[in-house]
Amino acid sequence: MFKPAILVAATASQILPHSFFLDKYRKIRARYGFDDLEIPLRDNIKRRCQEVLDDINLSEKDRERIQFFNNHDINVFHAGTIRTKYGAIIGIPVNFQYEDADSISEQTLSIQDVQIDWNTSAAKQFRRSLILSENAQKFALAQQVLTVKEPDVLYNTAFATIDAALGVTFYDIIYSVFKLDKQRQMNRFVYMIIVAVGCTFCWLLVKDELNNYRELQVNNELSQLGPKYIQGGIEYYQKLLDRNKALRVLLGEKGRRLFTVTGNESVFIRQKRLPLCQQIDYFNSKLEDFKINNLV
Repeated sequence: MFKPAILVAATASQILPHSFFLDKYRKIRARYGFDDLEIPLRDNIKRRCQEVLDDINLSEKDRERIQFFNNHDINVFHAGTIRTKYGAIIGIPVNFQYEDADSISEQTLSIQDVQIDWNTSAAKQFRRSLILSENAQKFALAQQVLTVKEPDVLYNTAFATIDAALGVTFYDIIYSVFKLDKQRQMNRFVYMIIVAVGCTFCWLLVKDELNNYRELQVNNELSQLGPKYIQGGIEYYQKLLDRNKALRVLLGEKGRRLFTVTGNESVFIRQKRLPLCQQIDYFNSKLEDFKINNLV
C-alpha cells in the first residue's frame, strides 16, 4: 500500500507548487504593505518587463501565461512554466526599485536576523551590490523568462517519479535477497532509510545537472540579444559576487561556510548552479567577440 503512496508523494511534491498551488505559492512569496495588500509593481519596472518580453519576441499567448509580481527577497524568483495551462510567476526583488545605495533604508534591510554595523566596509559593499542598472535588471528578468519557457518543472517531476519507482524496486530486491521479512523491524527500517537517502541524492544530482545545463543554454540565448544584455550579464554576476563577498564577512562563521573568498558559492558534492566567476568570464568573452565582429 505504501508503494503507490511513495510515487504519488514524489510526483505531487514537484508538480503541485508549480501548478495547482502556484497562486498560493505566489502569495507566500509576495511583498505586502502595511495594509496587508500586495505591493503593485512600479510603472518603470512594468515597462522593463514588457521591454524584455519584446526583446525575447515572446508570443502573446506565452506572455499571458507569465505573471510578474513584487517578491519579498533580494533575489529574482520564478516558479511554474508556460508549458502548462497554469503558467509561470516571476518575482521581482525589492532592490530593483533602488536607484542608489543612499536610497536603501537600513530599517528595510535585515540579514538573517544578524545585527549589522552598517558603517563597516562590508556593509557598505553589500548595499552597493544591491544597486543594478537597467541593463542588469533586464538581464535578470530575461534570464527568468527564458527559464520558465522550458519544461524543467515537468522534467524534475518525471525525474522524481522515476527515482521513487527505482527506489521502491531496489528496496524490493534487497527485501527479497536479504530476507528482510525474517529480520527485525529496525533492520528493515535502516535498509529503507539507506535506499531513500541514496535515491534522493541521485535525484538531486540529476536536478543540479539539468539546472547547470539550462543556465548555459539560457546564457547563450541572452548573449544573442545584443551588447546591452551581455554587459548587463557581466554587471549582474559581478554584483552577485560583491554581495557574496560582503555576506561572507557580515554572516561570520556561516558566511565563511556559504561563500568562498572570491564570492562563489561553496560547493560540497552538489553544484546547484554554475560558479559566478565562470559566468562573468563567459559574458566577457562574448563581449570581446561582439567588439571584434562589429569592429567597435
